[in-house]
Amino acid sequence: MNDIVKYHNDMNKISFTGFNEKELNVFFTLILLAKEQGIRDLTIPFSDLKILSKNDARRSNKRFIETLKVLNKKLLTLNWEAQSGSTTYLFTLFNIFAIDIEKEILTVKVNEIFSYILNDFVGNFTIFELSTYVKLRSSYSKHMYRLLKQWESKKEKEFSLDELRELLGVPTTYNNSQFNEKVLKPIREELTEILPHFTIDKKKNGRKIIGYMFTWKQKQLEVEIPEDKIVEISTELTKAFEKAAKNRFIQPFLTNKGKSELIDTFENEEALIRGLYYAYKTIKKEFKNLLYLTKVIATGAEEQKVVIKTAKKDNYDIDIEDIKNNNIRQTSFDELPKEKKKIEVTEKEFEVLYKKFLEENNAPDSPFTRKSFSIPYSIKKENAEEK
Repeated sequence: MNDIVKYHNDMNKISFTGFNEKELNVFFTLILLAKEQGIRDLTIPFSDLKILSKNDARRSNKRFIETLKVLNKKLLTLNWEAQSGSTTYLFTLFNIFAIDIEKEILTVKVNEIFSYILNDFVGNFTIFELSTYVKLRSSYSKHMYRLLKQWESKKEKEFSLDELRELLGVPTTYNNSQFNEKVLKPIREELTEILPHFTIDKKKNGRKIIGYMFTWKQKQLEVEIPEDKIVEISTELTKAFEKAAKNRFIQPFLTNKGKSELIDTFENEEALIRGLYYAYKTIKKEFKNLLYLTKVIATGAEEQKVVIKTAKKDNYDIDIEDIKNNNIRQTSFDELPKEKKKIEVTEKEFEVLYKKFLEENNAPDSPFTRKSFSIPYSIKKENAEEK
């Protein structure tokens, strides 16, 4: 999926005062989807919207629905304005903002007047990566990031103090000390990691601060060997990734990059572990992207199921699910412990035990299954007289 948010610069004139980080993430995710799909009527499942907007996939729908409701109320308070000749239009962004709790989907209808924001911006647009935007923690950093991306070609922009306060939605009660600590500090800390050589310089008239100059540089174009990103994970999570990779449909997506993205998405490691085991058992077909796998894992993370496992005979580690899916390697028979004393049974007794095993575990009757089950047993052949 395209990760680029692109819109007319007129949107940067709007002050998103009072919007928190989660609400801003959802809003610009909707902007991306509306632009990408080229439609005015947009329907998106809660699960997709949570993932794209970096809202915790495990977050309850009740809390997420409340975020959507508050977002819509705040959008209705914004003064959207467009000029056409001598006519000034005041309008809302979405004509419809429908939250279907039962179906868990959001439907929005983009106001036709607003469509120029998404489509009519030749040489007059702002562009940035949604994935970068949603990772910013401070709402002030989010505002500043997209405002500066309008001036990406120049790599500098000066704002008067009053203009900056208004565009960032800074409370009028903030004094200079509070402005530095609560507004400029998070902007400097977060944008320094994104924009090369990012600096903020004060503009003064005598001793009075009247504005700020923001500058940054072009990213280096020369090829560099990036340092490996080292992510430490627990033994339990490692086992969960290894188990999930045994599913041939999942395996192609569990690259180092794929694992890293999943770890970033699911901050709770236990939830990710549950979800990986769930995905291993439930995914039975090919899929196109990591988003689908993330959705399945999120579903598994939310389900609190009691799993009853049949005790395995002796110390032979035979997974019934592996037998069903033929995931046990043929060479594993040679790797099993040979010093373990086998259980002696007659052919008739073995057939009774084998049939019971198939019924209890819904396993397929095949030469491979039979051979796997027979490992712990020493089958004594019956002669004609015994029969």
